[in-house]
Amino acid sequence: MLLAVSLLQVDGQDVSQYQRLFQDLFSNYDRRILPRKDQKTVQIQFGAALIKINELSERQQMLHVNLWLRMHWNDFRLVWTPADYGNTSVFRVPADNIWYPDLVLYNDASGGFAIPSVNGNAHALVYSDGSVLWIPPKQFQVMCEIETSRFPHDRHTCSMKFGSWTYSGDLLNMTYYEGREDLDLSDYSANDDWEIVASTGRRFDKFYPCCVEPYPDITYNLTLKRTNPDFYVTSIFLPSVILTFIVPFLFLIRPDRYEKSILGIGATLGLLFLLKISLDIFPSAMKKTPVILMFQAGGLFLAGIGLLITHIHGNLWISNFKNSPPNCLTSLCVQCFGRITCVGADDDGEPLNGEQKSAAASEWRLLIAACNRFLFIVFIVLITVLAFILLTP
Repeated sequence: MLLAVSLLQVDGQDVSQYQRLFQDLFSNYDRRILPRKDQKTVQIQFGAALIKINELSERQQMLHVNLWLRMHWNDFRLVWTPADYGNTSVFRVPADNIWYPDLVLYNDASGGFAIPSVNGNAHALVYSDGSVLWIPPKQFQVMCEIETSRFPHDRHTCSMKFGSWTYSGDLLNMTYYEGREDLDLSDYSANDDWEIVASTGRRFDKFYPCCVEPYPDITYNLTLKRTNPDFYVTSIFLPSVILTFIVPFLFLIRPDRYEKSILGIGATLGLLFLLKISLDIFPSAMKKTPVILMFQAGGLFLAGIGLLITHIHGNLWISNFKNSPPNCLTSLCVQCFGRITCVGADDDGEPLNGEQKSAAASEWRLLIAACNRFLFIVFIVLITVLAFILLTP
């Protein structure tokens, strides 16, 4: 008897009235039985209030949220006349002591699908007409399909599907709580990283191959966008663009200068470092590759090609050739590319080790100089086009 009283939250009323009410209501009450009367379907009003977005993990494709769930139904076994119990019209009782719907979050990522009464602390309000109001708070980890192709100007829509795990629509029907279809945001605390763009809700009747009865559910869709995408633009995008645009300038440095290799290797290592940071952000399995990854991969490819070409040109530059280059190469590189890039006779460099250059060596150096300037223009154009196509929002 003392336990029964301790389970109730008394609001200044005579404890004996609550004690007698509790004994009368729960002496033959079985919380395992669905409160269905005259073969009528139990009507559950369901709603949710979003309190906080704790985190949206893009790598794990998971949304962490705090919700206040709102459920209202009628249990005919919990009806009494207030006048018989000191005008008591409502009392509070832990939800574990009454029947409550076995609603679950179908796309829960934590494994704790059921909606518990939070260690018995989430009391339900039971009214004299048998209606029950239960608003348990709970943290959810929601599986969310992440779309990062336009990172950091990306938007994600995460769905939360709530429904009964065992009761079909013939036994338990779900409707909107107080007619509200979307998530209640009146008590929402803003997240520093994500802004809510849209919040919608919709009721569905799902038919499974096993059964002919419908299984109703209410699904909430939450669309989010980044609050500050400029942070990633300045910390990842801009350095990637700058390092990639360094690559063409390798072709403007004399091939025999050691600074050329240092600059090329530094740009390559910088792009590899930024690529590693980007890969740590995104999930391993993606339907579409983010544009920043494609740009960084393209920059690394061009940097590798540039380093290879500069190494070849460096070896050719320091070689004291005895034979002139083939006429076809001279016509293409010196006469054609050289005119376009304004290569002159003074671009053949200084004599090797103080020795007199041969005429053939000068021709080879003019050919290399013309190729380098032409490749500089080609790489600038390729990187500009790549950046425009991939990085334009």
